[in-house]
Amino acid sequence: SSPGNVGSGGHRLLNLFHILFKAISGAGHPVLICIEDLQWADEVTTDIIVQSVRSISELPKEGHAGGILLLGSFRDNEVPEEGFLMNNIKLLQQNANVNMLSIGELPLQDVDDMLTFKFCLPKRYIRDLAQLVYQKTRGNPIYVTEFLRSIIQKKLMAFSVKSHRWTWDDTAIDLQMISGGVVGLLTKKLKQLPS
Repeated sequence: SSPGNVGSGGHRLLNLFHILFKAISGAGHPVLICIEDLQWADEVTTDIIVQSVRSISELPKEGHAGGILLLGSFRDNEVPEEGFLMNNIKLLQQNANVNMLSIGELPLQDVDDMLTFKFCLPKRYIRDLAQLVYQKTRGNPIYVTEFLRSIIQKKLMAFSVKSHRWTWDDTAIDLQMISGGVVGLLTKKLKQLPS
């Protein structure tokens, strides 16, 4: 990518980002900027991000002790290896410290730990539920959270004041279906919104 891909509006935006980054990095406090779902970003957007990072790396070090950490996330299975996003990441590696972290599916043990923590119950109580949730979600962290939200909304899992703990119906939960992807989850959530 080259700065020539960014039109005059993009250049104005880059200039504004440069001024913003200079101001916030000079405040003496670290700043975290998160950009999620970069797999859906177009080429112009990724060009602007690259140019912004270059702008940050060119700031004088003195007086800018706060620093800026840019955190970008994307689904690597939805991004071509030779696409513009991956090419721009390679360009960024020339100007900045870039670390790539791959986050996969959660193993059963982590789902078990997550439920133990969320519901404040010993593992011996959670084990069967964790197994069910893991089977339904295959360990996808988003699906785990959405599936739990769904079974709570459907009152298949509730906090019992009488027993002072969460209770659930394993059989009813086992019969629940989970949507086959992010689009299914989002569609389901949108349908639940009031008109």
